Amino acid sequence: MTIFYTPQQVAKILQVSVPTVKRWLLIGELPGIKIGPGGYWRIRSDDLEEYANARYSKKISKEGVADE
Repeated sequence: MTIFYTPQQVAKILQVSVPTVKRWLLIGELPGIKIGPGGYWRIRSDDLEEYANARYSKKISKEGVADE
């Protein structure tokens, strides 16, 4: 089952600011979808894992925890 994260959750997992995550979403660096009439961003767990593994040396599991 795919889990969807908010930009706030992604920011906490990656230890960056929420504006940074939103900037990555806007420029297409981090894949995401907009939902609802307010256009709220959501990031699929698979996309987050792929992005993090490509960008960071530590692998990020689907549970949002860095593997040692």
